[in-house]
Amino acid sequence: MSNNPYQAPETKTIEPTKEKARVPLSRAPGSKKLLIGIPVSIIGGILAYIGIATGITRMLAVISGAYAFVGFIEVIGGESLADSAKRWDSLPGWKKFIISTSVIIMAIIVFISVMPILAKYI
Repeated sequence: MSNNPYQAPETKTIEPTKEKARVPLSRAPGSKKLLIGIPVSIIGGILAYIGIATGITRMLAVISGAYAFVGFIEVIGGESLADSAKRWDSLPGWKKFIISTSVIIMAIIVFISVMPILAKYI
């Protein structure tokens, strides 16, 4: 403590403790989405296969499977989808057009190629 009357006294403050922030599931890291989505999807699929409340469990299995797929994309890409969207928005329009067109053409080719294979099993 100083003896200078014109200087403000030193105050000791309590440092704020870092509490673990509650993160909503939509903002969770990709690995957490995978760990949550896969088991819930499997359980919902098994329940739908057995025949217990098929409409609700199928919907639960599909939604949690999509959630796990988003987590898989984030783990493979190494960044969240929000960061990927920011990078996508920063691209020039002509690059977006080329990438979008090539992805659509590839999806059509894969869809047409897989159709006869799936038709045998359905």
